[in-house]
Amino acid sequence: MKKIKHILAFILLFIFTYPNIALASMDNFEDKTKGYMIGEVTTDTIINSYNEEEVLPIASITKVMTYIIVKEALDKGTIKLTDTVPVTDDIQAVDGSSLLLEVGEVPTVDELIKGLIVISGNDAAYALAKKISGSEEKFVELMNNKAKEIGLTTAKFVNSHGLPDSITKEENTMSVKDVYTMSKYAIEKHPEILKLSSTISLDFPNLEFKRESTIPFIKTIPGVDGLKTGTTDEAGFCLVSTFKPIKNEKIKDFRFISVVMGAETKEIREEVTENIINYTSSNYNYAEIVKEDELYDIVKLNKVSNGKIETYPSEKLELLYDESEGIKVNKNIKKDIELPLKKGDSIGALSIKANNGKVYNVDLIVKEDYEAASFGTRVKRFVSNIFDTSATLLGF
Repeated sequence: MKKIKHILAFILLFIFTYPNIALASMDNFEDKTKGYMIGEVTTDTIINSYNEEEVLPIASITKVMTYIIVKEALDKGTIKLTDTVPVTDDIQAVDGSSLLLEVGEVPTVDELIKGLIVISGNDAAYALAKKISGSEEKFVELMNNKAKEIGLTTAKFVNSHGLPDSITKEENTMSVKDVYTMSKYAIEKHPEILKLSSTISLDFPNLEFKRESTIPFIKTIPGVDGLKTGTTDEAGFCLVSTFKPIKNEKIKDFRFISVVMGAETKEIREEVTENIINYTSSNYNYAEIVKEDELYDIVKLNKVSNGKIETYPSEKLELLYDESEGIKVNKNIKKDIELPLKKGDSIGALSIKANNGKVYNVDLIVKEDYEAASFGTRVKRFVSNIFDTSATLLGF
């Protein structure tokens, strides 16, 4: 009994000492969210998802698109970071998370952008929209046009901040997949967003404002540097997180985006996100699975001139994949190979299954010409094969 107690104590000590131990699965979140997705930016690999096509309210995830439009205005010179925006009654009246802007204050565009991302300022979003377009309605047109431009097929924006419309109660909506695509676009086109979203706190003495970031994990999980939270009654608790698994030497330079939508509570939202981050960091690897210039297989074929065909992959395949799930490779050679073959012709394919069942295909090709064997050669081989088979069966 003492021995058993010692073993149990050791197991418990191991679990609590190493909280990032590989999880058993990343498929246990369906009953905790309305949808989620995890993908890697550089390789454009979606490694897991659930209910990614359903159109959902996105709450303050909206502000990622607001940021994109603001950055484009800055790049065009329409506005400058040093420009000021006088606070009017309608700006002060915006509800929810805010910079607590008051009439008479004159924040700069730079301060409003920081407030937009770091503490999810609804008033900051509205103020920026008015500054750029003169009205929020015209700014929303820019948002919807940009959504179409970058391929967000389900996106519909009605305001710049993500709150329900005060009259119609309508909310900004899009699918989990489109939230991922929008976030990826923002990071790739405007990487400065990562500096903002990893900011721990804001302190604007001139506005008498000081508050810590609303973005989880940027202080508690190494490698997490953003991106955006979102919450309304209809949307539930939503969170886009981006991170590099800096403790995993194999993939420490890869950037992942996690999207979690519609959790019932803030705690569940963060539990699911943390599990996704820990599982990815602990279980994923990146490697060359198929080498382009390496002989893959020799196919014996009676009707070809030299009796065999050497096959090579048409291209290399490098994969980000789940080591605990593994990779399954199937070789499929055509049943009826037509001759002659020219260099580069395909005689089959490799089918590689990984990442929650996703299939990657690579053609198997020849790297030289192959002619058909003469009739006499084919007859000789046929007879020889019969003899060899008979001898084997008889034990010779």
